[in-house]
Formats: sequence, C-alpha cells, structure tokens
Amino acid sequence: MKIYLRKYRIVKDAFAGFEVQKWRLYFPFWIQIDSKSRSVNTSSSVEKADELIEYDKNRPHKPIVVKTYECD
Repeated sequence: MKIYLRKYRIVKDAFAGFEVQKWRLYFPFWIQIDSKSRSVNTSSSVEKADELIEYDKNRPHKPIVVKTYECD
C-alpha cells in the first residue's frame, strides 16, 4: 500500500468551470491550490486544470523562515 502525501482532484464549481483542490497528509482537508498568476483558481476546461496541477507539483517550495529575537 502506498501512502500519498498529496492528492489532487478537479471539481466542478459554479463560478466558471473547474477548480483544482489539494489534499495533504498533514492537513487532511481538501483546499483549493494557488493559481499561477490569477486571483481565482478556476479553469474553463479539464485540460487547463490539469496544467495547473502539473504547475503545482513542480513548484519550488518556499523555505520556512523562523525569526527569533532576544534568545539566550
């Protein structure tokens, strides 16, 4: 059995077509992914939604920076 850390799904929405959602193991809820340059994560076709999934899979992850002040 393979454990997936991320899963994607394409759902039909009422706005303009299809929305891409992501599920993560550490946050087990379906949430919409950030789009490339648009403010809305909605595609007019399934093929464009697939392109958005591929973009999210290959996106470089931002490093987490923790700033700590006044530590001894």
